[in-house]
Amino acid sequence: DSNIDQSICDSLNPTYNRMIAALVNGNCAFGGCHDVSGAGGYKLTNYDEVKAAAQTDKFLKAIKHEAGASPMPKNGTKFSESNIQLFECWIQNGFPESE
Repeated sequence: DSNIDQSICDSLNPTYNRMIAALVNGNCAFGGCHDVSGAGGYKLTNYDEVKAAAQTDKFLKAIKHEAGASPMPKNGTKFSESNIQLFECWIQNGFPESE
């Protein structure tokens, strides 16, 4: 768990529809991974599925490549720190779906 300075999260103000969906769809929810096949028991094809996954302690560990979760994206490049920060702020701000 990490808490980012709330002023940073307020300025970024990530929402699922505006930022998170594109990151997930481009890196996670495609053929054989976290699409309808639900790799590792996680489907990430819509807001409710992504929110449910993000509520687990493994979600941030996976995208931050920390111990206790498989590094994600699998066999891919770790998300940039700025994109990880978007996920962290989205979680910290209560998973907003849209503006």
